[in-house]
Amino acid sequence: MNLGRLLASSVLAATLGLAACSSDDSTDGGSNSDAGGDRDGSAPADGAPADAARPADAAVPADAALPDAQPSPDAAVADCGRIKCDCTFNGMPLFGQVQYVTDFPDFQVSESAFPDLRVREGSFADSCGEWEIVTSFPDFTVEIVTSFEDFSIEYSDFPGIP
Repeated sequence: MNLGRLLASSVLAATLGLAACSSDDSTDGGSNSDAGGDRDGSAPADGAPADAARPADAAVPADAALPDAQPSPDAAVADCGRIKCDCTFNGMPLFGQVQYVTDFPDFQVSESAFPDLRVREGSFADSCGEWEIVTSFPDFTVEIVTSFEDFSIEYSDFPGIP
């Protein structure tokens, strides 16, 4: 759970708990007697059972939306075949500057009629499946193989995840 969300939930729960205590203290006129029930929380002053639910005592669900809640950074991204639907593989985006290599590639790919990714080679590679071929300083490297690939590609005019 996100630390900020945990902290906000704790603060909210503590606030609700304090509101419940302050309303119970005013029921007996401020005296310290235990006439209305035990003040340690085992029985309320109004004679209701100790396990009776009160709105102020209601627990805040763990997935409650908080005003400053952000998506968890470890939120799972759906798979679209071998590639994630956000056009990444092993956390690396599959667009940008690419260099074809024969040794120590980032990804091994094969060409296929039923690809995991459609690729268009060209310049200004800024969306899924667009590769700009370079000879130095690539974003990632690729080796074309015939078997045991990480994912398959097809060269196309319509790049992206099929």
